[in-house]
Amino acid sequence: MTLTLEQAREALPQGYEVSDKELEDVLAFFYFIGEKAYEQARKEARDE
Repeated sequence: MTLTLEQAREALPQGYEVSDKELEDVLAFFYFIGEKAYEQARKEARDE
């Protein structure tokens, strides 16, 4: 699933403001965590 900056901004609580850079950093962090979780799950599936 890909989330655009506009979609991410709409998902923020009302009145909560962040810059595009801050929002990009948060999205990149969660993308990275998701990739690592996916890799770990694949590794565990191979090991079984």
